[in-house]
Amino acid sequence: MRTIGVAGFMGSGKTFVARYCAGTRGEIIDADLAAKQVMNGDDALKRELAGAFGPLVVSQGALNFTELGAAAFADSSRLKTLNAIVHPRVVAYLYQCVKSVAADLCILDAALIPVWDIESWFDALLWIEASPAVRLDRLKKKSALDEAALLRRMRLQEELLAPPRGTKWRTVVNEHDAAALYSALDDFMKTVSL
Repeated sequence: MRTIGVAGFMGSGKTFVARYCAGTRGEIIDADLAAKQVMNGDDALKRELAGAFGPLVVSQGALNFTELGAAAFADSSRLKTLNAIVHPRVVAYLYQCVKSVAADLCILDAALIPVWDIESWFDALLWIEASPAVRLDRLKKKSALDEAALLRRMRLQEELLAPPRGTKWRTVVNEHDAAALYSALDDFMKTVSL
């Protein structure tokens, strides 16, 4: 099995790129979805989050992700608190997910690969780049959050996550030129021999 990590700021198009690279032969692990599964499946974690962010983040035994997001993205210290509580469990779960993939190709769609320092899991790594204006436009089309909230989340993410450096990373620009994107991704996939 070959493994690819796809990272980038919110709105960069990581999920689209992961799907394109997976084609029909790869399995994609969505880190955001996995994180929600981990958080909702762990009662001790839910209690810890309620203690850190208030009782409204848990409703009828399930996490209220809208409330949790609003509380955690209030400022960088609160976001760091969320990350400190959740990330160790999520990373451990993702590791098990990656190791259990039966397909020839496993792609992890996770913005925070560089923060988690898990580059060693992968045969190849993609950083998806897009300008803030393009990312904001994409986010506005798919999010119920208003522009001010989206901009705050973008800013906080950029404070905590820097574009990665290193020879394993390949940067692909995902702006308005679909042909250039597909060409760059096709070139990248040729380097990931199966």
